[in-house]
Amino acid sequence: MTIPSLVAVQTTYFPLQGGLNLVSPPLSLPDGVCRDALNFEADIDGGYKRVAGYERHDGRPAPSDAVYYSIACTITGSVSAGNTITGLVSGATGYVIAVGADYIAFTKLIGSFDSVEALQVSGLTIATSTDTAIADSAPTQLLNAQYKNLAADVYRADIQAVPGSGDILGVHRYNNINYA
Repeated sequence: MTIPSLVAVQTTYFPLQGGLNLVSPPLSLPDGVCRDALNFEADIDGGYKRVAGYERHDGRPAPSDAVYYSIACTITGSVSAGNTITGLVSGATGYVIAVGADYIAFTKLIGSFDSVEALQVSGLTIATSTDTAIADSAPTQLLNAQYKNLAADVYRADIQAVPGSGDILGVHRYNNINYA
């Protein structure tokens, strides 16, 4: 019994390049030209790439650059996310994003906490630090990712709408100042 011969596979290669063309008829487009794209854009090095995403911006620190800190402490009072902790001696402050059994995670650090000092919320001592604050330090990688997200959310909430009335028709950056 003979095996019938199979049809040979023929492949054709064409690079994805040429930009986005929305006006030419589809059959007259050269190979590799994009007719429609969702979440992709033309790449500066040729071809196309996935859109990295957009982030609201009003001149303040970008939420994606937010840093959180954790400070080891003995908690003796009531503290929760949204509180502002203040070092009694150092005067340093931070915005609480999470509370663990023996640490407080916070962002928006102003100053630096002493290694051993009373931590206060609204003038009441709620904990005593046992070490200095450490940036991006969580017990697990999952908590690290969650705390980074919580810190970004705090910074994102600070972003305000562009002042004035009417539609925003463009944005321009001059001497590191954004104009809309």
